[in-house]
Amino acid sequence: MKHVGNCIWHLDSGKPGIRLMILGGVHGNEQSGIVVVRELLDKFTSSPDLLTAGTLTLAFGNPAAVCRGTRGSEPHCDLNRSFQPAMWASSGGYEYRRAAELAEYIDRADVLLDLHATNKPSDPFLITTALTPRHTHLAQAFACERLVVLSPAIIAGTADQYINGRGGLGLSYESGLASDLSNIQAVR
Repeated sequence: MKHVGNCIWHLDSGKPGIRLMILGGVHGNEQSGIVVVRELLDKFTSSPDLLTAGTLTLAFGNPAAVCRGTRGSEPHCDLNRSFQPAMWASSGGYEYRRAAELAEYIDRADVLLDLHATNKPSDPFLITTALTPRHTHLAQAFACERLVVLSPAIIAGTADQYINGRGGLGLSYESGLASDLSNIQAVR
């Protein structure tokens, strides 16, 4: 894996295939996604030949929040509401700058998987802002029973909304309670 940006890594198999991006730590207090991205980084760094087609990009969404173990870099900041290009130039906030940086890599992806967790106990579920046959097909690969479709008008500026709006396929996987790491195997 090649380090290509601030907490962003990329691996190209050299063969045609899906261009996948996996984000963990969009919210720094959601540990399961952070743990899984670290594991994938270690796995593909030591064995890059495991990627047999396409590309894989891994990223910690919000490194400042990951370091602090908090949802955002500061109170009331939320990277997963910051994927709004119109705000990138006008806002001086860290989350908007980070969203602009990540967007360069999301723009190159076919599929974005954004690993999240909830603030209250729940069973795992998927969220998307677009429902196409491709979304439904990908959702069937996950060990969860619910696929929630949110209107972008309800929660604007999510990473999956950003890629879905550009013709890609974006899903967020909510693994359950943020402090519960017993669900790591399901996230893997």
